[in-house]
Amino acid sequence: MADDVDSQEEFEAKETSKALPGGWLLLFIGVILFAIVYFIAYTPAISGWTQTGAYEQSLHNK
Repeated sequence: MADDVDSQEEFEAKETSKALPGGWLLLFIGVILFAIVYFIAYTPAISGWTQTGAYEQSLHNK
């Protein structure tokens, strides 16, 4: 594989120029979007949600 290039710079440029497959790119973007939504939904400073509050609400709904 390294025999067809003349220098280390050419080898690195050739090996790193490959694009990420579409499925992996979609998964990567999906994970980032999920993390943003999760952070907003379950951060008490932003949404006001707490585990204690959810537990107390479940006791009152019975």
